[in-house]
Amino acid sequence: MRATEATTKSDEILQDSFDNDFTRKVKALGIPNLSRCYQCLKCANGCPFAAFMDYTPSQIMRMATLGMKDEILKSSTIWLCAACHTCTTRCPMEIDVASVMDALKEIALKEGAAPAEAEKKIRYFHQIFNNIIRARGRLHEPLLLGHYKLRTRNFAQDIALGRKMLSKRRLRLYLPKIRNNAAVRKIFDKIKKKT
Repeated sequence: MRATEATTKSDEILQDSFDNDFTRKVKALGIPNLSRCYQCLKCANGCPFAAFMDYTPSQIMRMATLGMKDEILKSSTIWLCAACHTCTTRCPMEIDVASVMDALKEIALKEGAAPAEAEKKIRYFHQIFNNIIRARGRLHEPLLLGHYKLRTRNFAQDIALGRKMLSKRRLRLYLPKIRNNAAVRKIFDKIKKKT
């Protein structure tokens, strides 16, 4: 194979794996300065979960800029992100890296991208958490716990911890008062339209 043929073949592979619409979609979700990332690696070096991720936050940022949709949506990184915002505070270009991860989660959910088996429980938790916030305007931990246990079918795992939390009044069973949850619902609907 000649060098020009090899170059053409690699260009075809690159064009197949890059999706410019995906990059525009991520930017439309409130991260217009995504392409300002110059790979200083401060987000990756500060991330407490980077050692457990298949791609570091800086790699995800680069992949998002290049439109590498399939690789990102199949990765464990977006689900392992704890949204601690360490990456965001360390970014010299003031890119909200944690919001990029959230946007990628929403795109993955909308497109039905299946995470690896280990990250499915994290995805369930994310979906249940967001559904409760959308419906009620705020989180209710016992409701979250009940839905999560039903979804994962792991009923007995945290019984001792639950008893301890109840005895120390860290888990309240009453339903909190809800104020203006219609406004919260509008925020969720607006985000859903963008994805």
